[in-house]
Amino acid sequence: MLLTIEGVTVVIVRHFDGSHASDILVYGSSDSFDQIEQSELSKTIIINLFLKGHDSDVITEISNKNGVVEFFVATQTNHADKILKRLFLERGITHVKRLLTNAELKVLRKNYSVSNARIAASELFISPRTYTNHLFNVTKKIGIPAPITAALIYDHSSAAVFIKMLKRPLLASTYVDPNMPQS
Repeated sequence: MLLTIEGVTVVIVRHFDGSHASDILVYGSSDSFDQIEQSELSKTIIINLFLKGHDSDVITEISNKNGVVEFFVATQTNHADKILKRLFLERGITHVKRLLTNAELKVLRKNYSVSNARIAASELFISPRTYTNHLFNVTKKIGIPAPITAALIYDHSSAAVFIKMLKRPLLASTYVDPNMPQS
């Protein structure tokens, strides 16, 4: 399912430390953030960054049937910003704004792992109403129900496959960036 904000590309950047996402940021790209309205068409891009001990930069791109484009990038920490900038520019993304707050991301993470709102709220030490309000705000900002957004952000099953792939010889569909310095 596409994230449905007219004229906005939603970019999810997940930093992985080993097999666990250590940092997740959700950005929106639009020429005018003040005029964001829900609609039928948008783009979703997920960028998975694996930042440890890779001899060369490996970038793999996968598009799924729902139009979500997912990048898997294995690189050294000092190359990550350059690769992110290049991926953004190749997609015409020049202006980004963070869409979700840290509190909203915590609620989404809990929503992904705990199905009962009261239990999830108590584990976050917030009221059930605050928990529900955060989910409502995520739905309003992103344009799809919060549980679907949570699954999109926190389902790392494809990243686990990529981690296994990194341990094998490069596949034909994997792109090694010739412009990045190799160690």
